[in-house]
Amino acid sequence: MSLPAWAIRAAGSVVNLGLLALFVVIFYGAISAATEVRKPDWTNDKERVAFATGLASYVGGIVAVTLGQRLPPSSRVGDGAGSQEAPAAEVATEAAGRLEHLGGAVAGFIPKGLKGLRIALALCFALVYFSVSAWAVIVWFQSPLDYEVPDMVKNLVSVSIGLAFLLGRTVFYED
Repeated sequence: MSLPAWAIRAAGSVVNLGLLALFVVIFYGAISAATEVRKPDWTNDKERVAFATGLASYVGGIVAVTLGQRLPPSSRVGDGAGSQEAPAAEVATEAAGRLEHLGGAVAGFIPKGLKGLRIALALCFALVYFSVSAWAVIVWFQSPLDYEVPDMVKNLVSVSIGLAFLLGRTVFYED
């Protein structure tokens, strides 16, 4: 006996949201310590750094992969014959389509009919990830020269920059 598809989607979404919450808790502590020019032992412990780096890669990967995928032709704008949508409307529709795609990964427990709610939750997921990552990058760049930023924060910066390149490639990619 296997679980219904909706139950598997819901469980996956709950896991993704839980891992986002764990990502925030872990990196809030590490980045706060770096902001105060402290270096707690746990931010450089090999096992914890490895776990946190994997967590950052997983959460960031969800955002980068789902927002970076090309949408199927049926849901893309301007593919219909004679489509004359304005460029701003085309961009907005493409962005909504990408957020809806991310919503499937993080809000699979919300029925597809509640598209706005799925998009709102996906937007929150992406904003939380980007905010924590941007904070890490800012703290890393502004740290004093005589201060060694914790490995956990440096790894988040590396992962974030790599995923930003992936997303940037998608923005400038032409079919």
